[in-house]
Amino acid sequence: MESQSFTLSEDRAAAIRILAGALRGDESWLTSVRTALTRDLPPEVIPTDEAEWTDSTRESFERLLAGAEDRDLTAYFRTQRERIAEMAAADLSLRTITRATSDLRDPIVAHLRTVIADIADQRTAVDALDYLLRESLIIAGEVYATEREDKVEDEFRLAIRRLSTPVIQVWDEIQVLPLVGVIDSTRAKQMTEQLLERIVEEQARVVIIDITGVPTVDTAVADHLLKTAKAAGLVGARAILVGISPQVAQTLVRLGVSLGDVETYSDMRSGLEHALRQLGYVIERRVV
Repeated sequence: MESQSFTLSEDRAAAIRILAGALRGDESWLTSVRTALTRDLPPEVIPTDEAEWTDSTRESFERLLAGAEDRDLTAYFRTQRERIAEMAAADLSLRTITRATSDLRDPIVAHLRTVIADIADQRTAVDALDYLLRESLIIAGEVYATEREDKVEDEFRLAIRRLSTPVIQVWDEIQVLPLVGVIDSTRAKQMTEQLLERIVEEQARVVIIDITGVPTVDTAVADHLLKTAKAAGLVGARAILVGISPQVAQTLVRLGVSLGDVETYSDMRSGLEHALRQLGYVIERRVV
């Protein structure tokens, strides 16, 4: 978790200081680590300027050393989380990141065995390295679990929105938006966004808004419909309103509501015939 703290015991802090001291005293390991990362990660994730990458790695290393001195690696692992989140945002898979993290171990262990003479200190440093890599892998899993949860939630919301305001392609350049149920401000906004997206995607020239299934048309609903029609016109589609029953018409007149320049028809058939004629189609009935 982002709020998780990483307070160290004295033994673990001492082990990390041994590890940090070995890495700080001889930086030849940076080359082998960069080689391992270049093998596992795409070029856009690793700075092309080697000096820039080295400076960034040293900065992370200094943060690790400071955390070991304070016996608190919270800031260090927060930075690790941010970097993993950036990789996730760049569409790197969890497998790629975990492999790259795991592959850091061998070149660093080889370096530790070269620069640390005492076998006990070698083991202590390797144990500290394993702790750091293990926590980084756990953080990677947490980041991806959160990202996946957010992604599924976003996809679910989008699916619900599309189901609640489906835009149907009924003919070339003609779309129908059938509305059912109560239209409030939130739904009106979703309806308009969904409609505009489909108009642009399908290059529609006429949009038929069917309110047959809307139980109540008052001033607020009429205002929503007018704004949707106007927005459709701004992206190149003419709006036609159908499904106005005699009762709805009487209500609008009683309320003094005007639908402005929006063309209205009592049913879908009349609206579709008008839309086809607007696009140059000739409708005729053949005697069979």
